[in-house]
Amino acid sequence: MTKHRLDKVFLIPLIFLFSNITLNVHGQKKDTLRSWDAALEIDNNFLTDNFMIGLVGTFNRGWLHTECRYNEEDFHTVSFWGGYNFSGGKQFTFTITPMVGFMMGSSYGMLPGVSLELAYKRWSFTNESALVLYSSSMRDESYIYTSAELDFSIDDMFFVGLSVNRNRIYKTKLDTQRGFGGGFTKGPIGVNGYIYNLFFDQPFGFVSVTYNF
Repeated sequence: MTKHRLDKVFLIPLIFLFSNITLNVHGQKKDTLRSWDAALEIDNNFLTDNFMIGLVGTFNRGWLHTECRYNEEDFHTVSFWGGYNFSGGKQFTFTITPMVGFMMGSSYGMLPGVSLELAYKRWSFTNESALVLYSSSMRDESYIYTSAELDFSIDDMFFVGLSVNRNRIYKTKLDTQRGFGGGFTKGPIGVNGYIYNLFFDQPFGFVSVTYNF
């Protein structure tokens, strides 16, 4: 099967999931709508010699967390996730979500992981990490995937932050990509952008657009 046909096969479940997210959220009655939470994220990666778009769809209801990603852990790779949300706090708030997932495409593997969101006053920290237990790609070994951000809110709309990433999308001399940038949130729409490896070889850019349903 060619790479283009593989992409079409992997995009079918993504389109189905995103359609379900929209239909399920908007199909709820007003008194139960607050218990549903969904978001669609489009990641634009401006690499040194390439441009790549990644997609992330998340859907939460109470403790239940489900997620689908494309071009996030590796090129031409789709992953599906399920997890349990633990949330709490007042001034200091937290959400911890143990997850398990699997991916297929350029890389295959099982992914036990955790998602973490911490917030205190104007500071927030998010992290998603997973251990790929095995991979049947050309690089047949286990590895750790991680994505983390530390942000400071300037006001209710704008923020600045630091970011680190470790996956198979970014292939540079550095094992972990380091970046800084910022963004804004207006209503259901959030936009953020980062410059990675600016003072090292092979710098590149990343712009993410998120819509919260």
